[in-house]
Amino acid sequence: MPDSVEYTTYSPGLLPAVVRFWNDEFCDRRNFHPASGDLLCRRIFQKQTAVERFEPAQFLVAMSGGEVAGIVHYVIHCEEMCRALKPDWPGGTQGCIAFFCVGRRFRGRGIGGRLFASALGALKGTAQIVMDTQCHNPFYGNSTGPRTPLWGHTEGIGIDERDTETISFLNSRGFTMTNTAHSLLVDFADLNAPAREVKLPLGYSWEVMENAQAAIGAERGATVRHDPDCVFTSMACVADGVTAGAVTFYEMSEVAAGKGALYHLEVAEEHRNLGIGRVLTAAALAAMVRRGWRSCETLTIPRLSPGAAAIYRSFGFHLSARWALY
Repeated sequence: MPDSVEYTTYSPGLLPAVVRFWNDEFCDRRNFHPASGDLLCRRIFQKQTAVERFEPAQFLVAMSGGEVAGIVHYVIHCEEMCRALKPDWPGGTQGCIAFFCVGRRFRGRGIGGRLFASALGALKGTAQIVMDTQCHNPFYGNSTGPRTPLWGHTEGIGIDERDTETISFLNSRGFTMTNTAHSLLVDFADLNAPAREVKLPLGYSWEVMENAQAAIGAERGATVRHDPDCVFTSMACVADGVTAGAVTFYEMSEVAAGKGALYHLEVAEEHRNLGIGRVLTAAALAAMVRRGWRSCETLTIPRLSPGAAAIYRSFGFHLSARWALY
């Protein structure tokens, strides 16, 4: 007879069981590295951002025989955050399923359905309910700073497009896949560009920052606020005292020494079509090679940014994973 299932909310006493669940369930996922209690506390259970903080009551856990059988973590995005992400946001709060998983040996017992229903019930009063499998997820993405994901793509955990079981589950509950993201990877032994300095167009100059990301369209030296424990490099191009474009990268050292990640590449609209995006990419890759790194990974959405995808492929990046976006 199967063990009975108890449904509860997060408490510190559950941390060892959550760590075991995490490392057992995700050890075969892309960019996985073993999690510790300290890591999960820093990333999730003790996480606080300017607009959100971890709430134990929103982290629902199914327990069976002393082990975690499943988890759903939901959050409520305040109106301030919604407007920051979507200028045309009509108003109200947004419900978000930040994380959901049922252990492999516990599936088919209705556990996931019960967890999910509880989360959706708690979010009924929000203007919209979404899944968040990109960087804006404050607990499982890296919107608050360039850092190695807990597993998944370079912007956080994700749903592999081959995971038809999860996709079918979400579809059956009214969620719709909105796009597909691609993880692209290049081995520097196959890099289609020499590891040397690259030149910006006439009238532009370089600004290199460590552990600070240049703010696009702002005055030279202005930066984007990130978590203080992030270690990364930002290379920006400046024209007339204003940051015209920038690329930010970091090392996923927890996954493998020398594995780089392109975190952010952006060029201000009025400076596009001058080849700046390509020059920034070349400069970042050259800097990684000089540091002795061996490869680089990035995430792109080809339908939304075909130009960026084309730039990456021109340097030898190839498709290494597809992700379903909701």
